[in-house]
Amino acid sequence: MIPLCDISTLNGHSYGVLCSTIWNNHLYSGSHDKTIRKWDETGSCVAIFNGHTKAVNCLTIWNNYLYSGSRDYTIRKRDEAGECVAIFKGHTDEVNCLTVWNNHLYSGSYDEAVCKWNETGECVVIFQSPDESVWCLTGWNNHLYSGFANGTIRKWNENDECVATLRGHTGNVWCLTVWNNYLYSGCSDDTIRKWDENGSCIATLHGHTGSVRCLTGWNNYLYSGSSDYTIRKWTEAGECVAIFKGHIDEVNCLTVWNNHLYSGSHDRTIRKWGEFQYRNYHGLDDEQKKEVLIWELVGRRLGLKKDVRLLVMRQLI
Repeated sequence: MIPLCDISTLNGHSYGVLCSTIWNNHLYSGSHDKTIRKWDETGSCVAIFNGHTKAVNCLTIWNNYLYSGSRDYTIRKRDEAGECVAIFKGHTDEVNCLTVWNNHLYSGSYDEAVCKWNETGECVVIFQSPDESVWCLTGWNNHLYSGFANGTIRKWNENDECVATLRGHTGNVWCLTVWNNYLYSGCSDDTIRKWDENGSCIATLHGHTGSVRCLTGWNNYLYSGSSDYTIRKWTEAGECVAIFKGHIDEVNCLTVWNNHLYSGSHDRTIRKWGEFQYRNYHGLDDEQKKEVLIWELVGRRLGLKKDVRLLVMRQLI
């Protein structure tokens, strides 16, 4: 197995990083500090967008605009220059999640509502909820799924009707993602559940010791971030094959960009993770590989150039 290593840390937010997304070859992050930051591939912050008066909880892209949901109860629509071109109002409490499905924007809120928006900022439908806060949304196979604070997941059809309720979790359903044609949910009960299209839970993944806050698929593995400060890597069979440590507070978001995994944390940082390659060192035994990997991590942290790191590694083996 090729290990994942912490390549760099993106610093700049003054409070916890809550969400992230990719748009036009840049990484965007939303924070408890009320701002959205735009990062280039080198890890430099190239722009800061202000406007929200409370924490930015969620981000998504729709029809070449950036949308942000906030604890100030609003959704802001921005063009690529970062200019706010519209403010969507309708929720009566903080906006927890955003997703795009069937050419509409959907938002979930602490006010227990799911709102369906058109591009002009009109809320065209408000979905009835089970009197619980809405924490996450995703689309899958012609249905919209919403996760609630009471542990349920609701399945909505194209006519805005709830056609099923998925039960099994015993806490807040924080996150939803689709991977390898299954729906995965992360919960404050510290578990990840795997659901088929019929709404049956076919597996429960145990291992985290805190709430599972975010999920994403990358390179044939499922990755989960947790309030236990770690990221776990899972096979399709549900086996945890690696645990990544580095953050010193809960991991709130995971995003894949240019073959790297980015994790945002309440510790105010975004970490960039990549697969460490041994391609120049075939035939090494496990102990030699371990020494090389440790030095590679140390060298990167010290900011040493690649040729210097390679020179030292050759001395190690």
